[in-house]
Amino acid sequence: MEPSTIAVFDLDGTLTAGRSIENAFIKYLIKTHRLSADNILNAVIYYLKNVLQDPVEAVKRNKMYLKGRTVQEVSMWISEFMDNHGEQLISSAGFDFVRYHKELGHPAILITGAPDILVEKLPIRRLFDIVYATRLEIDNHTYSGRIESIHYYGKAKTGLVKKLAPELHADLGRSYCYADSCDDIEMMSLFGHPVAVHPDRHLKQVAMAYRWKIITT
Repeated sequence: MEPSTIAVFDLDGTLTAGRSIENAFIKYLIKTHRLSADNILNAVIYYLKNVLQDPVEAVKRNKMYLKGRTVQEVSMWISEFMDNHGEQLISSAGFDFVRYHKELGHPAILITGAPDILVEKLPIRRLFDIVYATRLEIDNHTYSGRIESIHYYGKAKTGLVKKLAPELHADLGRSYCYADSCDDIEMMSLFGHPVAVHPDRHLKQVAMAYRWKIITT
């Protein structure tokens, strides 16, 4: 089988109009008074317990705002959120990036640390051939506030790409990777065509040094 060209995408900050779909969802829950004082307190306590030792754990893996809420009610919140804001979450350029590769026949793969319960409801989801998003732990039909297994962030993304490439018979030297954060530099370095989209300062410096493509509009 001839090696294929794939296109791998980060989500938040790369395809989104804002920085994070989860942050937008949390703001929606607060604005619509869905979260109780206990939900908010749980998230704050978890943040304070972990921020000095592990900021990533304190912020990105902190799902305590959903602790004790049922799968059914959170699903309803997400449906309402997407009905009101779903079309605004992804930038027009984000749609264009994915459509471009689909038109070329490149399998489009999304790898994101965002919760799968949000990612699966995004309008852009239908364009992807494969999606890896972070699953939240459920205990007796209720969210525990923890991540179930793999959090697709940093090295976890790199490891996943290394595993996927032979399974998909992909030639990474001919393939593309779109991301916005320095946390994705290691993953981007695996590809022959890394693309820095609205990059943070460190990623921009690396992209300029290695002459990676940079997109800022």
